[in-house]
Amino acid sequence: MGTFAECRNFFKLWILLIIVLGSMMSAVVYANDGSDRWMVFNQNSYWKMSLDTQTIKYDEERDIVTYWTKYERSVNRNGVYVSTQLNHEMIDFKNRTVTKIGESKYINGSPNAETTDFEAPEGVTFNLFPGDTLTDMVSRICGRQPLYAKPLWKVIYTQGQWDKYSIDLNNIEVDKLNHRALVYVLIGNSNHCSYICDFDKGTISGRDAYDRYWGREKIPVPESYLEAVYNEAYRQYEAQLSREI
Repeated sequence: MGTFAECRNFFKLWILLIIVLGSMMSAVVYANDGSDRWMVFNQNSYWKMSLDTQTIKYDEERDIVTYWTKYERSVNRNGVYVSTQLNHEMIDFKNRTVTKIGESKYINGSPNAETTDFEAPEGVTFNLFPGDTLTDMVSRICGRQPLYAKPLWKVIYTQGQWDKYSIDLNNIEVDKLNHRALVYVLIGNSNHCSYICDFDKGTISGRDAYDRYWGREKIPVPESYLEAVYNEAYRQYEAQLSREI
């Protein structure tokens, strides 16, 4: 009898241990305390933007992730921020886009119910480009390979004191079969565009963050920034092909 009772007690302790360990694992994956729930991905003296690490949901089969971000406004630029809005967003890794799917505004310090009826004068879906801090952060948390390599910008064209155009040397996509290259361009310090250069036709077509479709193919004008983009794309295209020989 004593042996049976000891075995029964041991079995109970073993089951309890499994339950405790399961709870701990769940806490690691799904829950964070308030101190580390929000991860800041952009901040200046006017605004602070943070990612909610508790609400990230990754659909591996569709390669889509949803999450919430919080926007906070600075009070008199004194380091104190007040929450103003929550955005519900979705990243489609296959199509390299991010879409705003809902929002909630703070009223008297508390967020109201989520709504899909929000102002979006520039649309709700945007193209993603190399160097996007939020996309890299979300990818890392959900255990996915980053969408792009860390960008390496090379200035290829300047116009005036402030206008400069840079190509990302670490994210050039070469299409050997069709003799084309896809390149990413940073205009100034914050505006992004991507371009497809067709080396058989001698043309270039582009799109920015808001375009859903590629622009019409153009022959680059001499001494223009498009010519600089095309020429650098061709140099990198040739360099990649030579490394593969």
